[in-house]
Amino acid sequence: ITEEIFGFKITAASYDELLMLIEEVAVKMQYRFLSRKSSPKIIDCGANIGVTILFFKLLYPRSYILAFEPDPRAFSLLEKNIKQNKIRNVKLFNACLSSAREQIDFFPHSNSLFSNSLYPDQGKDSPVTVRVNSMMLSDFLNEESFDFVKIDAEGREWEILLDLETTNTLGKAGQYLIAYHRTE
Repeated sequence: ITEEIFGFKITAASYDELLMLIEEVAVKMQYRFLSRKSSPKIIDCGANIGVTILFFKLLYPRSYILAFEPDPRAFSLLEKNIKQNKIRNVKLFNACLSSAREQIDFFPHSNSLFSNSLYPDQGKDSPVTVRVNSMMLSDFLNEESFDFVKIDAEGREWEILLDLETTNTLGKAGQYLIAYHRTE
C-alpha cells in the first residue's frame, strides 16, 4: 500500500504496519531529538521501511543519514520510500550491526516486518533463515562523529554498545536513543 502522509509518499506492506510506524514515530515522537545544527549527522540502526528517516528529514531537511536494515523485504520498501520521495544525503546499508564483520542468520517473521529476530530461539516461528551481512557501528564512528544515533537492532543493542566501548568510539556521537529487546 502507498499513502501520502506529512507530504511524503510512504509504501508499506500493510495498513496495520504503516499505522504502527506512524504512531511510534510521528504521534508518540519516540525518535525526536533536538540538534543545535540545521544539518545534523544521524545514524539509524534498524531503519525498517524508512519512516524514521522521513521523520528526521521533516525535522532536519539538510541532515545526513546513514541507515542500516537487515531484512531484505523491509530494505526493499526502505529503498522505494527514499527514492519516491527524492530524499538526498541518505546512505542505505542492507545489513545488521553487531560486534563483528560477518554473515549472520536472520529470521524474518512470515507475516510481519516487526517480529524479526537475529536469534534462533526468538525466530523459531520463522519459516526461513536469511543470511545477512553484519557490520560494526564502530567502523563508522571511527571515521567521523555523529550528532544522533538510533539503535533498534533486534536484540543486538548490547553487543553494539560493547563494541563501541571496546573500540573507544562511544563518545563519537552526541546523543543515543537505544531500543531494548529481550534476548532470552
